[in-house]
Amino acid sequence: FFFFKQKTAYEMLRSLVGSEMCIRDSINAEYMGIVLSRNGEYLITGAIDGIIEVHDPIRQSLRTDLKFQEEEAFMLHESPVTSLAIDNEDELLASGTKDGEIKLWKFKTGDCLKTLKAHLLPIQKILFLQEISHLMSASQEIKIHGLKSGKVMKEFRGHSSYVNDLFVTQDSSLLFSSGSDGYIKIWNMKSTECLHSIKPPNEKPAMDLDIYALQQNPSTQNEFLVCFRYFSVYLMNNNLQFGTAYKAEDKKVDFIKAAWSAKGKYIYTIGT
Repeated sequence: FFFFKQKTAYEMLRSLVGSEMCIRDSINAEYMGIVLSRNGEYLITGAIDGIIEVHDPIRQSLRTDLKFQEEEAFMLHESPVTSLAIDNEDELLASGTKDGEIKLWKFKTGDCLKTLKAHLLPIQKILFLQEISHLMSASQEIKIHGLKSGKVMKEFRGHSSYVNDLFVTQDSSLLFSSGSDGYIKIWNMKSTECLHSIKPPNEKPAMDLDIYALQQNPSTQNEFLVCFRYFSVYLMNNNLQFGTAYKAEDKKVDFIKAAWSAKGKYIYTIGT
């Protein structure tokens, strides 16, 4: 069994450690990427002005012990930052932008190692694969990039709108993705073939529901958290069947992000 808890923003970020959260202003359609390092010492934000900043999440202040930030020589894009990801060693940062650009940084020194023109449209999600030399990015299509060569190694096409979330199974055999087209797709990582295309239950059939979050339970790995802009959060099992994980008492609430706790016991949400 699991429990639903409403947590502070910092506690939710702890549950998303090493991964990424994109917050979108529904009125102005603006973006901000946020990611927390695995050791919990660095909270990195990317803003609509293209500036990337490294913060101390405990003191809630800019880390001026990093020389480049003390000198105000910030990591920078010319377009709004929409997505961030940190590698498993807490050394490299990948940032994606509204104009489809990716930059690779050493975020403790501010050095830019590589720039890729990855997509034509905004990047919604970035993910370091287990092989640190490969990076996955998602816009309306999903691509795997070789970081040394800068070339696209594989491409997954099938969503008819933006891909909002994705993850790769621990054995690297399957890719799960969710999109603004209202579909969850399961892909063969080797062949890039789409194996399943699933439409979650929609209690408001007249609405097309963007699926903002799709996450595998880190403990059991046999259930998947599904969140779209609605007052319910769902679970999907290995048989691709759905059940309600939590339903808000106030039906005016729209959940825009959900995540498992580190041990998969709790579900954290952000709502509007």
